[in-house]
Amino acid sequence: MSTPTPFAGGTYILFNVHHGTALTASNDAAVVGEPYAEAKLPFQQWEFIPFSSGFVIRPLSHASKGGPAYLAFEGTLRDSQATKLEAQPMVWNVTCKIDDTTSSEVIRISTQGFHVDLDWHKGRVVQLIHYKTAENCQRWYTRRCGFTACLRRSLVDPHLVGRSDPEQNDAVVRIHVAPGPGPHVLLNSEAGTALDVSAVGRRAIKCCAMHKERNQQWELIPIGDTTNHAIRSGIEAFDGRPLYLTVEAPTRESATVVASPYPVPWRIERNRMDLSDDTYRLYWLGTNLVIAVDGTQEGAGVRLAGLSPDKGQLWHAVSL
Repeated sequence: MSTPTPFAGGTYILFNVHHGTALTASNDAAVVGEPYAEAKLPFQQWEFIPFSSGFVIRPLSHASKGGPAYLAFEGTLRDSQATKLEAQPMVWNVTCKIDDTTSSEVIRISTQGFHVDLDWHKGRVVQLIHYKTAENCQRWYTRRCGFTACLRRSLVDPHLVGRSDPEQNDAVVRIHVAPGPGPHVLLNSEAGTALDVSAVGRRAIKCCAMHKERNQQWELIPIGDTTNHAIRSGIEAFDGRPLYLTVEAPTRESATVVASPYPVPWRIERNRMDLSDDTYRLYWLGTNLVIAVDGTQEGAGVRLAGLSPDKGQLWHAVSL
């Protein structure tokens, strides 16, 4: 299903569907695929500027320095031509579709039939390749970073939006509906402990006995008109900035879940394995990796895990 392109201001991280790495502007004007990292955020955020019937695309890092630089390519237009940053902007076509597997938006960036492609074998070289129908190297998940415009209440009430996923995963039917904005305590279904931000370092996330203090309170902030949410802690960083759930790079199974001042979207889906009570899974956007507790003991860590029926992946939203 095709949808309108999603770029209405803000900046975006682009994750390659095949490799999972982010489109990155390097200091030598090359454009490469690299693992997502907070330290690289200015080099991995891209602004889409509407122009004519397409977009001019530029990285936040270079736009904030001496002069702007834009996504372009070297030499002549041909297969395997490397992309790079140039002072002269060019217009790209951007098409957006909903991925049937993850229900997330994926985009293609192209010019005259050649698509921005992350090399299948090397996984780092960003090049131009002729369009291929099912080529995931040419498809990119988008994650919005310019949150000024999108950290707002959705125009569609997330309580009222629900649809059954036709796919069944280990007999689990996932329902695309999130709890209210909160604040909530997120209580693990298996351990019976609550998602808790360390009051000492304000970064580590553990599961501890529920006490409902601010470091166990979470707000769910809708991003646009979707089931994607930033998850904001009730406790702030020592410098006063809000804290959000994210993960330590690289984003993969077993990655540690932490608190950070940099918000990221999570896909929140209801699980109806047990129809007698409501539990939710929290998905890293564009993947089947979910937040899971690493054991049932007090103070257990929290990490990303592959989707399974394990109750350690299920969370009750206890409204306060």
